[in-house]
Amino acid sequence: MVRFKNRYILYEVIWKDGKADEAINEAGLLSVFRESVAANFGDHGVARSAMSLSVRYYNSVTHLCMVRCGTEEYRQVWCALSMINEISSKRAMLHFLHLGGTLKSCQQAAIDYNKRLLDGLRLTQQQSKTIQQAEAKLGNLEL
Repeated sequence: MVRFKNRYILYEVIWKDGKADEAINEAGLLSVFRESVAANFGDHGVARSAMSLSVRYYNSVTHLCMVRCGTEEYRQVWCALSMINEISSKRAMLHFLHLGGTLKSCQQAAIDYNKRLLDGLRLTQQQSKTIQQAEAKLGNLEL
């Protein structure tokens, strides 16, 4: 039996107006990502990436998003995600941060990026609590 290999892509969602839509979650992002694959690569692209494409993590405070896809399709997914300019009727851009072959390498890249990003910010108590919960969720990701 052949093992199915994955790639993990770490993106930062940059909102054009600077305000994130709090209603966005993993399921909403996944539907936007699938629509982008369909728009850019058609039914063939959707069929190839359908089984492996998933959003493993999304943090609404730091706007980090981790996407899992197959090794054969990662270039198509990367290209399709780079073409996204609107999420839930709000202008947005996805900034590529890391491509990894393991979940652990992508987790470490996300943790390092979060630390660099959050070092200079003054956060409210609620935001700090949300970030701690998100870091715990990030640390508990499993295959």
